[in-house]
Amino acid sequence: MKRVVILHPGDMGSAIGRALVARGFEVRACLDGRSDRTRANARAAGFTLFPDLEVAVRGADLVISLVPPSRALEVAEHFAEARAAIAREAGTDPLYVDANSVSPVTMERIAAVVSRSGADCVDGAVLGGAAGVGAATRLLLSGPRAAEIAAVFQGCIRVEALGDALGSASALKMCFAAFNKGLVALFLETVAASAKIGQAENLLALLAEFYDGAVSTVDRLLPSYPRHVSRRIDELAEIEGWLGGLQQGRGMTSGARSVFEALALTALDPDHDWTARGVVEAALERGLLSTTTPASSTDP
Repeated sequence: MKRVVILHPGDMGSAIGRALVARGFEVRACLDGRSDRTRANARAAGFTLFPDLEVAVRGADLVISLVPPSRALEVAEHFAEARAAIAREAGTDPLYVDANSVSPVTMERIAAVVSRSGADCVDGAVLGGAAGVGAATRLLLSGPRAAEIAAVFQGCIRVEALGDALGSASALKMCFAAFNKGLVALFLETVAASAKIGQAENLLALLAEFYDGAVSTVDRLLPSYPRHVSRRIDELAEIEGWLGGLQQGRGMTSGARSVFEALALTALDPDHDWTARGVVEAALERGLLSTTTPASSTDP
């Protein structure tokens, strides 16, 4: 497997694609209707660019979907249409890896769409950020062909096959994501409360002293939220639905989603070079978690 299509090269897709290019893979991207940012990411990562999905998929060995959860099923349907259009061509039998933050229920729907096109589907989930690809960030895989894909990626990115059960990777990602997003939400909620009583600096100092590991984690995660807060909200909605299906309590997950919905209303500039402290200060200035409508202001 040497020809890989990335759908689509955002931050994570570009990082994974760049790692594959460095190991000699031909990495393809379809740029039809994509943003200028996506186009720039793809070119910088060394991708081979194609005008439409059908052309990109033709002759490919592997297709990796890395999109917001709300678009994962739609993208799978687009792949299935492209694959069906070229199904009779010799040498065209790409394997589809859905590496999005979706629930096992959504994963089953995606696999059904992909299977109807005649292609095989592997459940994937990414743990960690784009900056850590090749080092800390890990790709989890599950499904009947998971071990095959894991072997292809060994030495390129950190990858782990969890077994033959489709949905295992997505389920583990749901638990992992609920924890780290809940931690960020709790941080924002408590710091907002301390700011209202004039004790934000004291609280931050205490958290750093007593829970330095947790604060370091938030410092690492929070700067990406202005750019990806809508995706985080989508991910938490997937987690809530999955927990409900398990008859599992979801109060913490629901609360975290509410905090991020409030953060989204502050409309922080997604392209600004944020620090965790900067996100907190700007969000508080714009009424984060206030019972009144956040004030509009010019992005820094």
